[in-house]
Amino acid sequence: MTGLVRKATLLVVLGLVASSVAMAGVPDPTQSIVPTYIDLVACKAGVADPYGAFTVTVNDAAGNPVAGCEVKIVFADDLYIYDTITGLTVDCATNSVAATSGLDGVASFDITGATINTKGNATGSGAAGASIYACEILLGTPTVAVFDENGAVSTKGVEALDLSAWLGDFGKVGTIGYKGRSDFSHSGAIDSIDLARWLQRFGSGNSAATCGTLCP
Repeated sequence: MTGLVRKATLLVVLGLVASSVAMAGVPDPTQSIVPTYIDLVACKAGVADPYGAFTVTVNDAAGNPVAGCEVKIVFADDLYIYDTITGLTVDCATNSVAATSGLDGVASFDITGATINTKGNATGSGAAGASIYACEILLGTPTVAVFDENGAVSTKGVEALDLSAWLGDFGKVGTIGYKGRSDFSHSGAIDSIDLARWLQRFGSGNSAATCGTLCP
């Protein structure tokens, strides 16, 4: 009887070990670190505004980094990315960008893009404008703010017309609802702090120009 108990215990232990090994290297959303907001920026002299830089850290269930994992960010249809972004793989067909996690499990991004906001149009994503996947496992759905608010129709980078577009979202929020594209303070609301953040990017000049050609 004792021998049977020992065998049963051994089988349970081996099963737990096998399960642990199977989960090693598999991204775990509860252990990984993803942004809750992403800022799409524009360029200066062909260089992406560093303000938009962020990272995604891919960890497994034990909190260990997962290296060599494709981290893909897929954007909603109203959010346009540039067809070439330094250091990233762009797929216009799926409206996505991708990078590979390093030995520390970290994948780095600085994404250039634009949207169509004609002074507060009702179409456009609210919260969760993007989905982040690691090795095809969903890690999170961040909200996406876009400084070049009318860049898909006026290819000039961050300019005065973008301010008019933001004012449209601000003034019509009661009618069109929350639009993540205009939430530059990442607060879940559209208010004067967002205006101050937009003015900072406009004044810096680092997003004053386009970055090439937007995906169709």
